[in-house]
Amino acid sequence: MGIDQVTLAELRSRYGAREARLAEAAIDVIAGAEGLEAVTAHRLQEFLWRTLPGWRIDDPERVAAALGHLFTLTGLDRYAELATCEQTESILEVYAGEGIDAGREACDAAIAESGLLPPDTTLLAWRVFSGPEEHAARHACAATLELALIAGELRPGARGWERTRAAVTERCLTAPRPGGTLLDRVRAERLTAWAQPVNPDKAALLGAAVHLLREPVPPTPAALAPLRWLLGEAREGLPLTERHHIAPNLVATAVDAFGWRTPAGRHREPDVAPLHNLRMLAAKELKAIRRIGRRLVLTPVGRRMAADERVFWDGAVRAVIGEGPVFALAVREVMLALLLLHGPLTANRLERRTIDILDAEWEGDDRLPAVVREQRLLLRDRLWALGCHRPGGRGDEPFTLTPWGVTAVRAALRAHALRPHPRLPR
Repeated sequence: MGIDQVTLAELRSRYGAREARLAEAAIDVIAGAEGLEAVTAHRLQEFLWRTLPGWRIDDPERVAAALGHLFTLTGLDRYAELATCEQTESILEVYAGEGIDAGREACDAAIAESGLLPPDTTLLAWRVFSGPEEHAARHACAATLELALIAGELRPGARGWERTRAAVTERCLTAPRPGGTLLDRVRAERLTAWAQPVNPDKAALLGAAVHLLREPVPPTPAALAPLRWLLGEAREGLPLTERHHIAPNLVATAVDAFGWRTPAGRHREPDVAPLHNLRMLAAKELKAIRRIGRRLVLTPVGRRMAADERVFWDGAVRAVIGEGPVFALAVREVMLALLLLHGPLTANRLERRTIDILDAEWEGDDRLPAVVREQRLLLRDRLWALGCHRPGGRGDEPFTLTPWGVTAVRAALRAHALRPHPRLPR
């Protein structure tokens, strides 16, 4: 619905031609070609408290007032109140008196307090910079939150209101729609963007891999068995030696269960590299276990992972790639895609192909081969600890994923592609 000429004439007569033009322009910014029907409280908040102060005009308060009058003339009284309320006036004064940083701080606080900002949920964590599908999904969720607020279902500040806000957001994301749910559209958009980096060699690799990642990889109880075992043993408290190592009898159990080699059959934790690495990963990266005296016990995160297969799977598959600087994640991402598509690969072949793919991003930097070698060794240790890779006895044997390792790597690459806030490239 556009703005009719009678309304514009009334607006000009009261506020002047300039203010009427600016109010009309504001509707274009807020709702675009959809017009007044697409205005929501959250979109209006974003305009009044974030965009309008950036317009190069001396009197944003007068434009806000003109916009409020436009809403009154068109029967949108709730939005008229928002445009002319004390909160809007106060935020605009902060911008004028204290500067843009203070103004944005006041804006962010006010939007958060309103309850209309769609939160991160277990289904989706929003990206700061998003594509059109995600942008539209965020605004659709904000509109649904507004309806819940009007209906009294959502009461910001009341006990449990944040849980209600998350539930309403997830309800909107998963509601059936022509062309798929909003959640499905956002995920498809993120996967497409992941497979189209600027680097053409990397784009070719990820583009070939993306068809394996389109469908969710369901939790698979047979995968990531070493981590499942460790969390299970720590549920009641896993005994440690005086030097705080895992007790030899449990080390022997793990060695037999997962086919880990030990020097001359020794069953000390420091002698079993995959077990020691698994413990470090579970404690430092996943924050799932911690030491109390001479026992390893589950943290609250670990208890949730042990009790809920979905929580376990989501955390465990992220550990396949792991954390680290952006260059380290880029190397691991390329190596895992190569192994998934073209494995088994010898260590030298895996390193060489990774270097060839990333060389353009590193602009011929001589440090790249050393970085790739280091990350290949770290990735080998990580995958070995998680049961995704089982090295042979010789150093020149191909780097091979186990059958369940293939499943875990698919899930890990999908989670990596769908992650909420990808970092800027090196």
